Amino acid sequence: MYKSLLIVLLFLTACCKDGTETSRYYLTDYEKGFIPYAEGDDVAFRHSGGYEFNLNTTKRSIEFRRTPTEHCGEDYSTYETLVAELQSNTPELYIHLELLPLHFFPVMTIDINNYYFDIDLSLEPDYDSLTVGGQAYHNVYRAVSTTADSTIIRPQELFYNKESGIIQILMTNHESYTINP
Repeated sequence: MYKSLLIVLLFLTACCKDGTETSRYYLTDYEKGFIPYAEGDDVAFRHSGGYEFNLNTTKRSIEFRRTPTEHCGEDYSTYETLVAELQSNTPELYIHLELLPLHFFPVMTIDINNYYFDIDLSLEPDYDSLTVGGQAYHNVYRAVSTTADSTIIRPQELFYNKESGIIQILMTNHESYTINP
């Protein structure tokens, strides 16, 4: 009985036709500029205690993805996704950034050590100008972590702009990591 059911399921899955692509969304050059990191780049940062280190850009790629479907033969859309990854060994930081075409989904997602931040790029930046570490940055977005656990040391908020990328990461223990231009 079990084998018969498995064979029927395999047959139905093999017979399932793909749906039709109904739309395709591409990133513009302007949108691609929101993640200013190139693979192999080192970005200098400084811990609030004075320790200087580099975040290395280990990945920058554009991937095509498709919207999920629930049933066999459902129509779908495809879209470009810009992905960048940065990391450092000391301190141990792993940063993953993802951007989709703004007219498809206007939120850039930033994951720092599995703590997530969303920046809604359809909104105006939070600051026209912000001075961090003696350096002025323009059109700065502020994002707060979507994780509410205050019992562990984790990234709590960050500041970001199109020209520099991550400007500063504030931690729950009141320490910070700041770009060192």
